[in-house]
Amino acid sequence: MTRRRAIGEEGSAVPDEQNEARSQAPNLAPEYLERARELARRFAVLEGVVGVALAGGLTLGQADRYSDIDLAVYLRHRTLQTWLLGAAPLPEGESLYHGLRLDLTYRDYAEEMARPWGPAERWQIAAAEILYDPEGLLAELFREKAGAPEIERRRHLLDELRAAEEILDRIVPAWLYRGDAPAAHHVLNLALRHLLSAIYLINDRPVPTDRWLVHLAPDLPWQPERWEERLAQAMTVSEPDNREATRRRHVLTGLLRECWAQVAPANAADLGPTAAEQTRLLREMAAVGRMPLDEFRRRYGERALIQSPAFAVLTIERYGRVPEVVFDRARLDTILAEGLGRFLDRDQRILRHLAAAR
Repeated sequence: MTRRRAIGEEGSAVPDEQNEARSQAPNLAPEYLERARELARRFAVLEGVVGVALAGGLTLGQADRYSDIDLAVYLRHRTLQTWLLGAAPLPEGESLYHGLRLDLTYRDYAEEMARPWGPAERWQIAAAEILYDPEGLLAELFREKAGAPEIERRRHLLDELRAAEEILDRIVPAWLYRGDAPAAHHVLNLALRHLLSAIYLINDRPVPTDRWLVHLAPDLPWQPERWEERLAQAMTVSEPDNREATRRRHVLTGLLRECWAQVAPANAADLGPTAAEQTRLLREMAAVGRMPLDEFRRRYGERALIQSPAFAVLTIERYGRVPEVVFDRARLDTILAEGLGRFLDRDQRILRHLAAAR
């Protein structure tokens, strides 16, 4: 996390070296930073102001004619209610301040402490710089909200990889088959966005907002091989036709496989993220044989039981007082004996892995 200075401390912002903004435009950060500190001092003398934080690209040590000063002012509840009735010293949102663009947000400190924060908000505070915090309350808030639990990060990562896999394996081929190349290129852009998010999560970094996703990615510790070259190949379109969509799909599929190889469980790299999660569930159930229904839902989610291919080999027994999920080996043997033609290719791979692991 970027070192945070107290209000009035001298010197320009020193960004984290792995998040340092890279720009060819003239750097106007010193002027913007001075205005930001001036604003913080202006808010500091007002009653009910808990703290002031600087966010956005300026915290990365870079500003140009398109930049603005992103300030978040944290207030006591009663003060915010008063300001909402017209007593605020400056307008919220975008405005001009001494000829510079200002993007100002007023926030209820108690509400921010109470509510959960999402990944984008956590990224913003990871780069934020506290300009005013006399009681240390803002620093406490940022410490409280900064870190995502490992299980949440892992779930987010798998969701991003699964989304990219779905687009590349199924949705793009469908649009190409239907002859709608522009639709294929559109969803390829979405797949790239999912992969960019996954790369940040693989590096255990918060996912930034969309405007920073590409700009900051080259500074991450781990990147796919020849990252900038392959990124350019994935983004470049000479003509929005089927041939170009097929080429881009090939590039993005290679990036997906490389990302998945970084996080895939042992002997599951060839399955892909969606199939690997189902395989893990079924292997664990095969090992234990049965599990109370409530525990199953806590571990795998309440919908896992009705999703293929778990739907085909897991049953619920209600003979006792506690319903249990049971792995039905006889059903699996029957399915294998009859052939796997009624299953999708992905589910066939899962069932074959399951059979091979016995």
